[in-house]
Amino acid sequence: MVKRIGIILTAASFIVAAACTNSNEKPLLEPIEGEFHIIWDIESGLIPATFMTQSLEKQFPKAEFTVSSMSRGYYEDGASFPNENYEIVAQDLPGDLIMFESTLAPYFVKTGYLEPLDNYISSDLSLVERINPERLDHVREQGEGQIYGIPFGRNVYALYYNADIFNELNVPPPTDGMTWDQVLELAWTIANNPSIGERAALRIPDDQLVYSQFDIRILNPDTGEPDADSPLWERRKAFFDQYLELYKLLELPRGINAKSEFDYFSEGKIAMIAGGLLGNGTNSPPAAGLLPPFGQAWDMVSFPVFADAPDKGPAPSYYYLGIPRNSQRKKEALRLITYLLSEEPQTSNSMNGLASVLNDSEIAGRFGELHPFLSGKRVQAFLRYSKEGTLGPDYDWEMQKWGSSVYYLEEGILDNILTYRRQRLDNVGVKD
Repeated sequence: MVKRIGIILTAASFIVAAACTNSNEKPLLEPIEGEFHIIWDIESGLIPATFMTQSLEKQFPKAEFTVSSMSRGYYEDGASFPNENYEIVAQDLPGDLIMFESTLAPYFVKTGYLEPLDNYISSDLSLVERINPERLDHVREQGEGQIYGIPFGRNVYALYYNADIFNELNVPPPTDGMTWDQVLELAWTIANNPSIGERAALRIPDDQLVYSQFDIRILNPDTGEPDADSPLWERRKAFFDQYLELYKLLELPRGINAKSEFDYFSEGKIAMIAGGLLGNGTNSPPAAGLLPPFGQAWDMVSFPVFADAPDKGPAPSYYYLGIPRNSQRKKEALRLITYLLSEEPQTSNSMNGLASVLNDSEIAGRFGELHPFLSGKRVQAFLRYSKEGTLGPDYDWEMQKWGSSVYYLEEGILDNILTYRRQRLDNVGVKD
C-alpha cells in the first residue's frame, strides 16, 4: 500500500463576489473550498508545506488539503525495490493534484493516470505564457504531443569545492564559467600534489548531468532502441575516459553505512564535486541530507561547461504539477496550479531554494535567501547559464539510478530496465 503522510492543512481562497454586471468585465471566479488531495513525490527533496501548502493556505482559506507522500523504488538486478509511483497507478489512487519530478513523467504519461491538460490550459493562456516555451516543448515531447504536467520549479547545479583543501595545497580554487577541460586539469593538479593523501580531487556523482550537456538520447526516437550509433556517444566516451582515469586514482569505499560521494565531500575527503542542490538524485545532493562540508570552508562556482557550448548548463530536474484523471475537481485543481505559478509563491519558493520557472530576474535575484545551507554563498552561480542541456523523453528514474551503466550498455542493463518497464506497463494494461 502507498504510505501516506496525512498532513491536513487549511488553505486560502480567491476573494470573490457575485458575477459582474458589466458585460465588458470578466465574471469573478467562484471561491475554492472543500477538500483537495495532493500526492507528493517526497524524494524530490521538496517539503509540501514550504513549497506549496503554505502558499495555498494564504490564498485559499476555505479549502482543506491532505498530502500523501510517494517514495520511489527502482529496478535492481532482476527485481525492484518497493515503488510507490507504480502502486499509485495500479490502485488508481484518487487525487486532485500530484507533484512529481520529471524523470517519473514517462511512466505516469504512458499509463494514462494523468489528465491531459491542453484543453484546460487553452482556457487560461496566461498559464503557459509564464513558462519558457522550450521547457513546454520538452513536456509535450514526454507527453507524446500533449501536456500532462506543468513545471512549477526546478533543481539547480554547481561545482562545490572545499576551500580548505585548496588553501592547504596552495592551489587556486575553481572559478565561474570553467570548461570541463579546465576542471579536469585543475583536478590533476590536486591529484598529483604529494600532500593530497587519501583525498579525491573530483567527483561527478550524477553523470547524467554531463551527458545532458551533449544532448544525448539514450533511445533512438525512430526505433525506440539504444542509440549507441550516435556520434555523440563517442564524444561522451572521450570525456569520461579522461574522468575515469582520474577517478581510479582513489576509489573511496561505497555502500558502507550508505555513504555517498556527497557524504565524503562533507567529511573533507573530496576537493571538488559537481552536483545538484535538491532531491534524491542518484547520490544524495547536499540539501537531501548532509550539508557539505561540516567545520570546513567551502563554496561553489557554476557547473562546468564544454568549450563549444559555453552557455549550456546541465538538464535540470523539473518538478511537475499534474492532475490525476480520477480527480473530481479538475478545473479547481488547474486554478491551484495557476496560482502556484504566480509571482508571490514563485518568489517564496525561490527564496527557499527552489528555482523559479518564470522568466523574472527579480525572483531569480532572491534565490536562496532563506535557505540555511546557502547563507553567505555565491548562489547566483547556480543560475549562470541561459541554456539547458537535454535528455530524451524516455529517460526515466530507473535509468538515472543506474547512471553510466545505462549509457555504456553494460551487462545489458538498459535492455533489462526496458523489459522491467514493459512489464510494469503491462500490469496496468498498457503496451509500451
